[in-house]
Amino acid sequence: MTPPPAPLDPELPPPDSRFTPGRASLLLIVLVGGVYATAFGGAWLLDDFDSILNSPNVRSLTPLRSSMGAPPGSTVTARPLVAFTLALSYALSGYETWGYHLLNILAHLSVTLLLFGVVRRTLLSPRCRERFGASATGVAFAAALLWALHPLGTICVTYVIQRAESIGALFTLLALYALIRRLEGGLGWFWSLVAVLACAAGMGSKENVFALPLLALLYDGMLGPDGWREALRKRWGFYALLASTWALLAAAMLSGARLEMLGSRAEVTGRWTYLLTQAEVLVHYLKLVVAPWGQRFIYDWPLAASLGQVAAQGLFVVALLLGTAWGCARGRAWGFAGAVFFLVLAPTSSLVPLSLVAGEQRMYLPSAAALVLLVAAGSALLRRLLPERAVPAAGVALLAVFACALAALTVRRNLLFHDEVRVWEEVLEAEPENGRALHGLGMLYLRRKEPAEALPYLERGIDFADQPVRTHNALGAAYLLLKREDEARREFETALELDPDFTDALNNLATIQVNREEYARAEATYQRSLKRMPGQAAPLMGLGFIRMRQGKLEEAIAYLKRAVAADPASADAQRHLKTAQQALTRRTFAQVEQYVQRGKALVQQGQLDAGLQNLYYALRLMPKQPEALGQVEQLRVRGEAMQRKTGRQRMQGLDLLASVHAVRGEFAEARRLMAQARDAAKGLGDAARVKIQEERLELFGKGQAYPPPPKRN
Repeated sequence: MTPPPAPLDPELPPPDSRFTPGRASLLLIVLVGGVYATAFGGAWLLDDFDSILNSPNVRSLTPLRSSMGAPPGSTVTARPLVAFTLALSYALSGYETWGYHLLNILAHLSVTLLLFGVVRRTLLSPRCRERFGASATGVAFAAALLWALHPLGTICVTYVIQRAESIGALFTLLALYALIRRLEGGLGWFWSLVAVLACAAGMGSKENVFALPLLALLYDGMLGPDGWREALRKRWGFYALLASTWALLAAAMLSGARLEMLGSRAEVTGRWTYLLTQAEVLVHYLKLVVAPWGQRFIYDWPLAASLGQVAAQGLFVVALLLGTAWGCARGRAWGFAGAVFFLVLAPTSSLVPLSLVAGEQRMYLPSAAALVLLVAAGSALLRRLLPERAVPAAGVALLAVFACALAALTVRRNLLFHDEVRVWEEVLEAEPENGRALHGLGMLYLRRKEPAEALPYLERGIDFADQPVRTHNALGAAYLLLKREDEARREFETALELDPDFTDALNNLATIQVNREEYARAEATYQRSLKRMPGQAAPLMGLGFIRMRQGKLEEAIAYLKRAVAADPASADAQRHLKTAQQALTRRTFAQVEQYVQRGKALVQQGQLDAGLQNLYYALRLMPKQPEALGQVEQLRVRGEAMQRKTGRQRMQGLDLLASVHAVRGEFAEARRLMAQARDAAKGLGDAARVKIQEERLELFGKGQAYPPPPKRN
């Protein structure tokens, strides 16, 4: 009698399958890695400049307080873990983009493998095993592959700064994977720890990870082995720990920078208007999942004017929400996928207005939920329409077609990101009045020192800018390069009226003040900028340049060294530092020569002490100046000859010899001889000389031969 087949083990593939999880994972790495190799060479874009190239925080991994921080108002503000990964990329490649793209691709591959693991183990769970157990590995592989190759994900991989989305997704899926492993039994404490740590790390990466504790509880109640009541009773402490990580997100949000940005946007947009607009945006997102063409690097999405304008899209979204709620209540796996979609999008697609009304990067993880549902539905449809033996071949053929099509679109999109001009031109072809695109193209020409080409884009961009402070500043920079200082100053002052602490405008305004020799005003402006954002290279370099103009070379060098340390790649800071150091060297040589010649003249006139004092000043500036050393040696010989005599000449010889030893840094001997000279002066009744010698003894005790010279600038 043939024994009954063994039940499916969630740890193992079906016994007759050659497509093991290990082989599937390896194939995912090869295919996805091969397609995304085209991401290397992507250009710096938009927020990359503020968050990476102009940020002092990325230039060192330590101290952590700095590397996990960010300039105010940048994309990674209040996202400490993402900020740290930027510092890690800088440690790999400096300002070359390959180190940043490498980490982005590794993050995307990690998310792909975790998605495969989560979907496969979910399909092998008791609630889904009967329908999908035999095809769990294949369905999970297909879903993970199609998601990883989908062009919607390119913006989070090839646009460096959007790694925040992929890192947030990574920790979300890692926590869910750990939860599933805990529910399967074995090493429960370990997987619980992994889930809590992943949740905490996610809160420090992206705001949409706030949904993770809710998603974990939903998964356990809907798809776990115990049901809602038992799940809460048995694992309430675990979910309390997950929920406690909300405190990390709250602390980051309440730090001020994020709330300031959100609050200012809410005043401009209005919460109800923003929510209505999101109905259209969500439908567009879903359309891109199914038909990924018409993508755009950045959108200038028009706000909905009324409820009637978005009624159809709103009804569709509400229907999806109600369906998701029903599926969750009935414990359907597809209901959980819908919950992932809506909860992850909630922070950007609800009542919290953001500066970008729509952004493809927000669909990074939600698109996975949609694609998993599509692949699972397609698999079920194939099994219903085709004979059992034909299903695998048909599934592989369809997967190959869709994967190749998506890969081609992704490669094309990755290559587009290699050309910053083409990125912006593509946006402007679709949206000629896109303020961010006009600003971005203008900034591109500014960085290339082509202000005449930048000017028309920036002048048009002022009328459509959603962040006018930046466009006014950029327009001012273009005018400044064109030597139109009055117009430039007007634009910088307008930018500062909109945001008094905008550091770029402060630094640019100070440049004009320096050009007009308004040094006091320029210094005050640079100091305001430094107070707002300590460690910037630009104001430090500006302050150093002011000190150079004022002839205060030592102070100039101190500022310029700080500027070079803040931005080692700044050619201007290095050039100014070299100029200041050379000027100081020339001035030092001139001063030394002056001191030596004056010292020699005074010695020839018989003013030995005054002559030695000038030689001392020369040697302080240049310790090995040969002529000064030779003169000091002659005075030593003369002092020794004098101290062998008697009376006043002996006292003067001791005095001179003591001073020579002090000039040479031999202070113990100098004090001994000066004490003898003082005693000799007392014997001669020379009270005035005694007083001078007492003062000199005090100086010798401090390691000084003579009082310092008058300060020279």
